[in-house]
Amino acid sequence: MFGGLGDMGNMLKKVGEMKAKMAAAEKELQNTVIKEISADGALEVEITGKMKLKSVRLLKDFAANDRGRIEKTIYEVFNKALEQVGRTAQQKLSAVTGGLKIPGLL
Repeated sequence: MFGGLGDMGNMLKKVGEMKAKMAAAEKELQNTVIKEISADGALEVEITGKMKLKSVRLLKDFAANDRGRIEKTIYEVFNKALEQVGRTAQQKLSAVTGGLKIPGLL
């Protein structure tokens, strides 16, 4: 009569374990910093695993009239860093979910 309750208890235990692992993965992502440097070595961008911009550094001098090049470089490096953050987050969360796609996570 109550045989199914044991299965339900195990499932709830597994859900609790997964929640704890997800919280640990989220904390790890919060402490992760992705650094990306432009191809010409002129700009460095750092972004946290939670997609918060941490820093932007000019590593080389730019001429005063290089505004367009600076803007393009920032755009390209920032997007490369965001792609890396997305891949890193997906790897960490996939390890917890066993590859199961859970809506709202990524």
